[in-house]
Amino acid sequence: MLHRLAEAQRTLGRFAKEDRILDLAIIFERYFLEEKTYKKELSLNISKLLGQTTEESAQISEGIEHFYKVRNAIAHRGKKEGDSDLLLEIDLALENGFRFARTLPLNAICEISAALSVQPIADVCLRWLLAAA
Repeated sequence: MLHRLAEAQRTLGRFAKEDRILDLAIIFERYFLEEKTYKKELSLNISKLLGQTTEESAQISEGIEHFYKVRNAIAHRGKKEGDSDLLLEIDLALENGFRFARTLPLNAICEISAALSVQPIADVCLRWLLAAA
């Protein structure tokens, strides 16, 4: 997952933004291997995992759903009505996609450190999560 995130961050070239969106989508889908990787299920899973409040979870869910609409417009080459408008929103989708993709592995580290009672790491995670909110 971290390798894919690094790839997404350094993709260059004519299709760089589109490639980054697809790489980020792979990160989300691999994070929840046992789950269905449909847009709605992923948005619910990610928002439950990362959202600290109901409002924050709703915002994350909306961000993931928008991200996947843009991803689908790219993957299906803009064949559906409205896809051209979505492709204009690629920068917002990238911003949200990177924010969520970067947070997933840190969240996992925080959960493991809390479960193992590794207090220094748990404290750093708590400060980071509060600062990111």
